[in-house]
Amino acid sequence: MLQPNDILSDGASQEIALNRRMTDRRDVVIRAILRVRGTVKLPITVEDLSQTGFRCECIYDIPLGGICWLALPKLTGLQAEVVRRDGWMYGFMFSSSLYPAILDHIAQQYHR
Repeated sequence: MLQPNDILSDGASQEIALNRRMTDRRDVVIRAILRVRGTVKLPITVEDLSQTGFRCECIYDIPLGGICWLALPKLTGLQAEVVRRDGWMYGFMFSSSLYPAILDHIAQQYHR
């Protein structure tokens, strides 16, 4: 299993790490709010979700390593770090993993 430092490593190992997944991701469509440290709240759509992170499109310029909080409906803010960026598509890693039961519940409600 990948570790957070593997994702931010350099050279060819970074490319390998970015193309692998730490856990299975669920296809979802969730209207959420992303708050980037020191900025306003940004409306986003979460496109996939896992125990360890999520992927979304955001037109705001967030640097790799940037700290954000994801507000999903009916949940408290989840702290996450930008670990991947491809244009306006971002990959985030949660600072604390979601419990499997919570992930299952969210995925059932917002399945694509």
